Amino acid sequence: MRGIRLSHGVFAVTMIALGAIGLVKGDFAQMWQPVPKFVPAVVVGVLARLAAALAALQIWMFLVLVWLPVLAKGNISPFDWAELLTTWVIGSGAWVVADSYRERPWFAVKP
Repeated sequence: MRGIRLSHGVFAVTMIALGAIGLVKGDFAQMWQPVPKFVPAVVVGVLARLAAALAALQIWMFLVLVWLPVLAKGNISPFDWAELLTTWVIGSGAWVVADSYRERPWFAVKP
């Protein structure tokens, strides 16, 4: 448990430092300049329908494989309910995004 708290603290300090650097420099994108030029093309458009559908599937599988057994076991805490509902909302949002690409072919190569 102590290691988890430490890792959360390190993550928080890192995010605060990145935000402060972006504020001081006035350009948040400058921190990510080493990213190769082809990466945004992969993220925006190439296989978008397939990627969105697989992301939605992954989230729903997490709900089914992690939270439904907890629910089935009974004696579910308010925290578990919140996590289950959060996963359901995120999965629903991912499904809506995947559905928004229904007019595109599954393996579209151009954005």
